[in-house]
Formats: sequence, structure tokens, C-alpha cells
Amino acid sequence: MNKSFSEFLDEAGFYQLPEIPMSTRIVYAYKNGEAKAFTTVQAAKAFSSVYETVYQSSEERDLIIEMRERTQNVAFKNWYASLRNYWSNLSDEVFSVCYERAYAAGHAEGYDNVRDCLNDIETFASELLKASEQSKSKL
Repeated sequence: MNKSFSEFLDEAGFYQLPEIPMSTRIVYAYKNGEAKAFTTVQAAKAFSSVYETVYQSSEERDLIIEMRERTQNVAFKNWYASLRNYWSNLSDEVFSVCYERAYAAGHAEGYDNVRDCLNDIETFASELLKASEQSKSKL
């Protein structure tokens, strides 16, 4: 299990997606039936006390953010499935407990750290299960 989460993102096409564009803020001010566009609130206020701020490209931003989130979700599902496949020797219950512990211990430093923690925790859990079986067989 040497594949990094970044490799799963790459396979899902995450790095080919466009960057999230910055929103362009336009401030419209209204006075005596006239509307003018300004780049700052201060300039709009100097023209009129009636103004509004509009952000352009919000639909485009929202679409790109949604695409990036969907792609990250695909990468995560594939990453998690590869972990489960790698540790297929564990029951679902044992894997779930090990994963939860690994996630709690390592997620702040990224998914690769979760994988590394899972490896350590799985080793410990396997040793405990083996010791438990050996002690039961002695009875």
C-alpha cells in the first residue's frame, strides 16, 4: 500500500480541473435614475448612499468548487477501497475500529498519515488478536 492520496487525486483527474477563480466584486451605485459601477465601496459611497455589491463569476466558482469536491470524493472512495483491499485479512469490524483510530490520530496531517497510522494500528491489532487466539487455545 504505497500509493499516496495525491496519486488517487491524480487518477481521479483532480489536478486537471481548473483552479477556483477569484470572484470579481463590483459595486453598483444608484443616483437620480443613473447606475454606475465601481470597484470599491468607498468610491460607490462617494457617488451615492444607495449601492449594492455584486460578485461576478459566482456560478462559475460554484461549479468548479462542486467539480473539485466530487473529484476529491472519488479519490477518497478509491483510496479507502484500496486500504480495505490491502487489509482484507481483517474483519469489517476490526478494520473499522482500526481505521477510526488511525483517522483520529492522523487526519490532521493528511490521508497519507492516516494510512501510516492504520499500518501501525493494524499491526498492533493483529498481534492482540493472535495473542487472544493463542490464549484461548491453551484453555
